[in-house]
Amino acid sequence: MTAGVVGGVRVGVGVDELGSGSTSRFATNDSTSGKGVPLTTAEYIARGYAAPMSIWGLQEASGNPADSVGAVTLTATSPAGYQQAVAGWTRKAITFAANSNDLFNNSAPALPDTSTTSQLILAYIAVTSAPAGDAELVLGGGNNTRIVINSSNVMKVSVDTGATITATGATPVGVVVRPYVLKINVTGSAIVGYNDLDKVVPAFSASASGTKVFFAAGIENAPASALLYAAMWKGAAAEMSDATVKALLTDLGWLPVWT
Repeated sequence: MTAGVVGGVRVGVGVDELGSGSTSRFATNDSTSGKGVPLTTAEYIARGYAAPMSIWGLQEASGNPADSVGAVTLTATSPAGYQQAVAGWTRKAITFAANSNDLFNNSAPALPDTSTTSQLILAYIAVTSAPAGDAELVLGGGNNTRIVINSSNVMKVSVDTGATITATGATPVGVVVRPYVLKINVTGSAIVGYNDLDKVVPAFSASASGTKVFFAAGIENAPASALLYAAMWKGAAAEMSDATVKALLTDLGWLPVWT
């Protein structure tokens, strides 16, 4: 049987596909953590997922991180460090200082305009110390829809619609690398934030026109954090069900515990 996702459920996967010492089912993996870090659209397609429009490997020594599959170069604003070591990973990270305006961003017209077009962003991030107040990890869309870490070190999702709509998870994220997924599903009228510990669902509000992808500071300042990998999907490809997001994280080597 050919491996793939059917109704959000992984099919046709044998134990031998995991690879020696790896928990990921993708071809490109971090050799220490075993987590998947696919750098081509072909790797996602081979596992049965839609091709992302952008992938950022984030291994640069300086400057603006390149998009390995598209044209969405991220503009750097004073990140604290490049090629920084992360415990448990061979892959290096770009780091951001606590309570800083450090960020990477792009607002090009080619990005999803979330008044009409869905957007999904995946990022591997370690929050290396709990912030004193709300601190931003990932932002997309016209309503500044974003994943935030609060002072309890718990993920929440905030959406600006005149008044800010928020929803908060239950589990502190610690200081280790975790996957964070921000989904703005225009067709399905759903906004969801995910990591491996929590799924957070604020009330949906139709988005104002706008094209954005931000990592670290945006509306709130950045926490002390390390960014190792990111990818983004647009349109129908971004409209993954909860089950498909869970299957993707699982195939990347994570163990999501939410339902």
